[in-house]
Amino acid sequence: MPHKKEEQKKKLEKGRSVKASLFGNIEEEEDDDDDEGHQPSWAPMQGLAALDELTTSDSEDEEAMEAERQRKVDEEEARKKEWTRPCRYDRECEMIIKSAWNYIELELGNIEVGDHAVVFEIDDCLLSSFPTMDAKKYQVIPCLTHDWLRSPSAPAIAPVLNFFNELRDGGATIFLVTRRPRAYRMETEQNLASVGCFGYEQLIMMPDVDAKNHVPIAEYKSRTRAWISKWYTIIMTVGDQECDVTGCSVGKAIKLPNHLYILE
Repeated sequence: MPHKKEEQKKKLEKGRSVKASLFGNIEEEEDDDDDEGHQPSWAPMQGLAALDELTTSDSEDEEAMEAERQRKVDEEEARKKEWTRPCRYDRECEMIIKSAWNYIELELGNIEVGDHAVVFEIDDCLLSSFPTMDAKKYQVIPCLTHDWLRSPSAPAIAPVLNFFNELRDGGATIFLVTRRPRAYRMETEQNLASVGCFGYEQLIMMPDVDAKNHVPIAEYKSRTRAWISKWYTIIMTVGDQECDVTGCSVGKAIKLPNHLYILE
């Protein structure tokens, strides 16, 4: 029994020796710091490092958000600048309008001023819906939406507006026959005036009964041109859709490009 107690005593002393060799330095440092009334020297350093890391992360997030905001502003400015200078679409319109002038000068030179009329569509003919469609990621056709029709802010399509003004100044009687319902007359007139489109004989809009019964655009426009033909010879009809330039009393059909949508 004494022998067994001596072995247990040796094992206990050996364990204490190992513990002291492993943890003795830390315990001594903690004891020293406790005697001085301080935290262990490494504790505040770890806290400061974590705080610095958090502050740096917040600053980087703010910089990234500001950079993203500035990128969006720059993109919007670039889009606006793009719409203030000629583009491929404008050049296409200019080529088509040039052929229309050739037709007028060569084929209709003897028609007296006041005897002839020209019919124009409005949407994507005189006024462009492209900026709104671009902003909506091409998911909607603006000229079919209430919000766009109520907002008299569509920009003019410059080559077509210039053509309109030259015909008007040359004595042509111009009718605007549009697919727009009559409920939007005030906004339409305001928008036309804002881009400098004035001096037309009459603005004719789709009757409410036709809009309610979904009368085909070509039928409505053909009927309207037939009514105009009672007093004038329609020499030309300008539009961006096939339904704008088909039917009776069209005269020369001037079909402008529309690469965005098709209406029937």
